[in-house]
Amino acid sequence: VLIATQLQTVGSVMTNEGNKILAQGEKLYQEHNYKDAINSYKEIIGSSKFSEESKKKAYLKLIECLKLIKQWDNALTSFDSYLKLHENDNLFQARMYTAGAELYQVVPHNGYKRKGKVFRNQELREGDYVYLETEDRAKASEYFKKAKDFYYKLEEGKVVNEEVINLNFKITDFLQYNNYYYDYESK
Repeated sequence: VLIATQLQTVGSVMTNEGNKILAQGEKLYQEHNYKDAINSYKEIIGSSKFSEESKKKAYLKLIECLKLIKQWDNALTSFDSYLKLHENDNLFQARMYTAGAELYQVVPHNGYKRKGKVFRNQELREGDYVYLETEDRAKASEYFKKAKDFYYKLEEGKVVNEEVINLNFKITDFLQYNNYYYDYESK
């Protein structure tokens, strides 16, 4: 019983510390200090002492910060890393797919391909020039669909219903962009 109590205490301390650092990151985010917020989120993601829920929240915020400061390659890499680590985490997976779809909508569609990898940050213009709008729009569409599928698997509740409504607005905006048409049923 004593060991179980100690483990619970350690777990809640880790969660509290993770919540403190998340709160610190959120404060920095609200102050538009995205680079320092990124450091807070990376601290949570890179440490085994924080809860999985704290890490998932940190991933979402990290990707948002990277997107806001236009570190496209890092944002895409962080998104891919999250997907590899968390394949079936219903609510966070739905949120992450939504974030990924939004990321692929705004990421520069051009870049340079070197050694099989596309670089969208334009500081170094070496390699083969590529234009990926069609591929990016297909990924955005795929991730919106996956987000919707995950949301529909969840039990209904106020938070889920609000997020589904917001997702539907985001999908509508996506489809209206350049009169884009997607046959949702055929995929």
